[in-house]
Amino acid sequence: GFGSGGGGGGRSAGSYSDGGGSYYSDHDAVRGWDRAYLIAAAKREACGVDANAVAQYFPIDKVLKGVAALLSRVFNVHLREVEMERGESWHEGVRKLRVAAGGGGAGEGEDVGTIYLDLTPRPRKFPHAAHFVIRCGKALKNQKPSVALVCSFG
Repeated sequence: GFGSGGGGGGRSAGSYSDGGGSYYSDHDAVRGWDRAYLIAAAKREACGVDANAVAQYFPIDKVLKGVAALLSRVFNVHLREVEMERGESWHEGVRKLRVAAGGGGAGEGEDVGTIYLDLTPRPRKFPHAAHFVIRCGKALKNQKPSVALVCSFG
C-alpha cells in the first residue's frame, strides 16, 4: 500500500513579519528560495493557521492513497508500491512506486515510469521539498522516466 520554490517576487528588500518576529533580507527582491517560507509565514499571520499543526490531520499513507485513487479515477494512471532492488535506495525509508497507464487499475497496465518517495525528515537531510529527475523519459526510444520526490513531512 501507499503510505520547488518558484521565481522571485516583486517586493523590495527589507523586513517581513512572520508572525513571530521578522525576517530580514538584504536582497533587492524576494528570492525564489525565500518565497515558500514567506508564503507560509503570510498564511500563518493572515489566517492564524500553522501548516505544521494542520499536518497531523493528513497522515502520509492516507494522502498517498487519496492521490492514487484520484490519479486512477481521473487519468487512468495507477500507482503501486514495489520492492527495491538491493542497493537501489539511498535510505531505508525510501519507497518505490510503479506508475502504470491504462489496464483497469491495481497497478496493471503499461509501465510508464517510477517514482521514489523520500518523505520523512531525518538527521542531515535537507528540510525543504524538491524533485529530482533520475532518468528522463526520452533519451532512448523505450526509456521510462524515473523521479524522486524528496520532502521532510512529519
